[in-house]
Amino acid sequence: MVATEQVCVHPEHFPTLSAARRAVRHGRVLLNGLRSTCAALCAPGDRISLLRAAAADSAAAADPAALLELLYEDAWCGVVVKPQGLPVHGWGSKSLVGRLSTQLQWQQQQQEQLGTGQQQQQPQPLQQRSTSSAAQQHDAPLEKPAFPHRLDTRTGGVLAFATTAAAAAALNEAFRARRVSKRYAAIVVGVPDCTEVLLPLDGKSCSTTVEVMATIASVKYGRLSLVHLWPRTGRKHQLRRHMSLTGTPIIGDAKYELEGGVKLAGPDLMLFAAELRFDHPVVEGVQVCVEADRPENMMQFWEQQQRYWAQRNS
Repeated sequence: MVATEQVCVHPEHFPTLSAARRAVRHGRVLLNGLRSTCAALCAPGDRISLLRAAAADSAAAADPAALLELLYEDAWCGVVVKPQGLPVHGWGSKSLVGRLSTQLQWQQQQQEQLGTGQQQQQPQPLQQRSTSSAAQQHDAPLEKPAFPHRLDTRTGGVLAFATTAAAAAALNEAFRARRVSKRYAAIVVGVPDCTEVLLPLDGKSCSTTVEVMATIASVKYGRLSLVHLWPRTGRKHQLRRHMSLTGTPIIGDAKYELEGGVKLAGPDLMLFAAELRFDHPVVEGVQVCVEADRPENMMQFWEQQQRYWAQRNS
């Protein structure tokens, strides 16, 4: 497999299999000039290329570890994993829009430098799509990726983006009409006792589906639950407010902690956009379904709480 080959061929860059898999998911490894996957198999004669930094003015190129994780990308749209703490909009590399724009352009430059002659098979970013099928269909490329939805700065996870005008319009309409399925993962205090929250917010109807995946005892919090949340409506801070109103606030969410309850303030909000499903904005009959792994800080917090409880009761 591609990731295993990287550990064998480039141990100085990938000391572990996890590091190699991460590089493949981030688009730094090409198989025969094309983006690859961790499950791709290598055959005799295949060429595996490692993309390295080239553009001095690119934050992503200067630090390959800072590359955003692209879970899906084609000539019209894509899905990126937004890191926690990074706003969607802002100035330059301090925003998701700025970093993604730079990364897409850098990846295109790297692919062109490979000289494989297969560039037209690659998803081409933004204004560099003048010869792509999207342009041939009179679909104007955008100067910057457009996001039809957002995540709070402290919330990480999957976000869809469009790189052409037609895709942007279609995605905006899909989100407005609630034809997109979004699933979040969260760690909450206590154990939710309902599977559907129908509490109105700001005078408007509001619905959230809740599924408890696991529960553990905690020295500080009493009980903790790992939950999956599906917002059926799109109100401001809907998931955070619904969890608080039902008595199971999200860890790290001091804004909506319970009065008289345990303090929730912390550096990380334990809320992550884990899955996204939507119809392709341009290609009929195709559904885009992506899922991201829970971030390390969530898993570390969960394991830490288990460890504290075990030590306390040993």
